[in-house]
Amino acid sequence: MRIKIIFFAQLRDLFGSDAKEIEVEDGTTIEKVVSSILGEPNAEKARALPLRFAVNECFEDENRNLEDGDVLAVMTPMAGG
Repeated sequence: MRIKIIFFAQLRDLFGSDAKEIEVEDGTTIEKVVSSILGEPNAEKARALPLRFAVNECFEDENRNLEDGDVLAVMTPMAGG
């Protein structure tokens, strides 16, 4: 199945792109996808960051199974005031 990953803020800079599409197996979790992308050589600095995830614009935890066509957003926690 095919999913789209979008990166925000400093992750966009670290990965050199704001999005990428990848093929994954049925039943793949957010955790598995994130582990895969954090294993890339250009992701060294990203591994030290706290991350949040959203699927199709809804915040999710890393155990959620992904489905074909999902959009996975990977971001650092937002601060405001």
